[in-house]
Amino acid sequence: QRGCGKSTCLRALKKIRSHYQSMLLIGTSGLNPQNLLKSLMNNSSHLVELSRAPSTEDCIALLKSLSAHKQQVRLLIDNADQLPKDTVSLIKKLSSIQPNGSQLQFVLCAEKKKMHASIAGDAQLKTQVVQLDNLTRLETEKYLALKLQLSTDSKRCPMIPKDYIDQLYHRTQGNLFRINQDAARSLPEHLHIQETPAVQPSIWIQYQRF
Repeated sequence: QRGCGKSTCLRALKKIRSHYQSMLLIGTSGLNPQNLLKSLMNNSSHLVELSRAPSTEDCIALLKSLSAHKQQVRLLIDNADQLPKDTVSLIKKLSSIQPNGSQLQFVLCAEKKKMHASIAGDAQLKTQVVQLDNLTRLETEKYLALKLQLSTDSKRCPMIPKDYIDQLYHRTQGNLFRINQDAARSLPEHLHIQETPAVQPSIWIQYQRF
């Protein structure tokens, strides 16, 4: 679902320290198999020669080269439902040759479930599908408190009125994208700011950064 936090999760995953070298790509109709491998090679040691339509032998050579260079790569692909079919086929081919992801691992994010089914439905592939749901009412409250705490330099974080959270949750249904948009616009005027009038303007500017 759009706005539930898929791209945010990928960016967070890219920042996590790991023995994998993480690369973030945006899925488009132009990310054909050759361009996918070019992106991989631009961020790695020179691996193998490219062909227009990589064969099984090319895939095996690529994985052997990664192993020889002791490189472990994790490809994070956002908007993966926009990938061409031949690129999805290449990903499936690479994954079936090396199902444990020891050298090359893929993390695909998509809005549509059909793309997931085309990969997750293959019995030869070791896959895990995680569906992101909207936040609950309690999660929305905790998320707002966390964002507010990170966005202000004030030592005391003002309480967010319960009725405001109820109304915000009703308007957004817990969708992360809509929460961010709505709260950035409506939250400051609902906060009970326990500060002197002289410093209130600067605090309000900080809240607008939310």
